[in-house]
Amino acid sequence: MAVKQTIVEAQKLIRFSTEVLEKVGLSTDDAAVTANLLVNTDLRGIASHGVAHLGPLYVKGIKEGLINPKPDIKIYSGAPATAVMDGDRGLGFVVGNRGMQEAISRAKITGIGCVAVRNTTHFGACSAYSLLAVQNNMVGFASTT
Repeated sequence: MAVKQTIVEAQKLIRFSTEVLEKVGLSTDDAAVTANLLVNTDLRGIASHGVAHLGPLYVKGIKEGLINPKPDIKIYSGAPATAVMDGDRGLGFVVGNRGMQEAISRAKITGIGCVAVRNTTHFGACSAYSLLAVQNNMVGFASTT
């Protein structure tokens, strides 16, 4: 049996995904960051890490208490170019985005920024975070275990 495909306008899918995430406790900003990363991953053809996981992985994880929808993210740093970020079991997209933004901020000052992130959950496709650096005219590298 052939799989029926449905084409959905990207902005509508972002709005829908944002609303779903808000209903399970994410702030509007965190929900929007997550929705944008999920939809943009799909638009780049990486369906294995896109919106298909919204309900079964992320919403379910929040409802089961495995993901903290309102993490208290902390940054520990001993040097201007580097930091360790504790994600407080937050949604990986939220923590990963903040980690890359922190690395970008440090790189703008020192020429390089490196942030190790711990205590978080699945953060989707690594390329999404590298592209955040590219948008700032930088080279970005993201990896996970």
